[in-house]
Amino acid sequence: MPLTYKASYYPWITQNIDAKIIHANINILLRKTEEELAKIASDKVTIELLPALEVPQQMKAIITGDCQIAFMNPLGFIYANEVNPSVNACSIVERKINDVWGKTYFAQVYVNKKTGFKKDIFNLPKIDYQKRIKGKSIGFGTPFSTSNFIIPAFELKKKGLNILSTFNRLEFWGGHELAAKAVYDGKVDLGAGHDGVISDLANQYGYGDADEKLITIMKSSEIPSDPIAVNLSNHTEFKNLQVAFENASKTKEGEDAIKIFWGGARHLLPGETNVYKYLIEAAKDLGLTREDIFGE
Repeated sequence: MPLTYKASYYPWITQNIDAKIIHANINILLRKTEEELAKIASDKVTIELLPALEVPQQMKAIITGDCQIAFMNPLGFIYANEVNPSVNACSIVERKINDVWGKTYFAQVYVNKKTGFKKDIFNLPKIDYQKRIKGKSIGFGTPFSTSNFIIPAFELKKKGLNILSTFNRLEFWGGHELAAKAVYDGKVDLGAGHDGVISDLANQYGYGDADEKLITIMKSSEIPSDPIAVNLSNHTEFKNLQVAFENASKTKEGEDAIKIFWGGARHLLPGETNVYKYLIEAAKDLGLTREDIFGE
């Protein structure tokens, strides 16, 4: 019996790439996945790609089963799993960090050199760096971003810097690049984002010297990379998709497509839901609930 799955993705799965190009390249990967499924599944499988959904809407779709496959950000995924345990990490995308391919990335906090901060500011005694940072401003991306808000805020709190009591101004700029531009332009003192946010900005017209003007002052512990979430009760169908995604990602067409729509990432590897669960604990440590983050 033929099967049809619906797949979703969030619009800022990568930045500085035209939305139509992102959609087209996800479709390329899905067509290669269909080809791989044809080799192992007993039924013909078709995967329909939905238009981009913002993270809260994408969560709702995968939770309710309006889509069966979702290219998700880590935070949105694990909260979807909390609501519906049938939503699990089928695959995880492989990224290159410090010239090594792996299943993790990290968040960072960075500043404009004009602030006078040095990259080793956190090597100072705690009381000294707290005094220097107290009263500054900080820019994040969106409340439901893993590396553009939750993890940087969590890591700062571990260093004794509560984002509400430390900073005189806290702003959400709408994305990694926009927060980085705000720091570059001196609109806020500190910014937060993923490991490649400064180099990404340096590749944009008018910001070619971002690598010189912006410096990283804090890196987070490792964060599990973006997952492909699947909501399927049939274990065989789940495993078939897992194998098909991995094999499709290792074809030339699939690998090229992922590189484009997932910001330089490479292959898809088997996912594991439990590695994301600490993100909920990080949010709880900040006093945030799912409703606070996603506006539900």
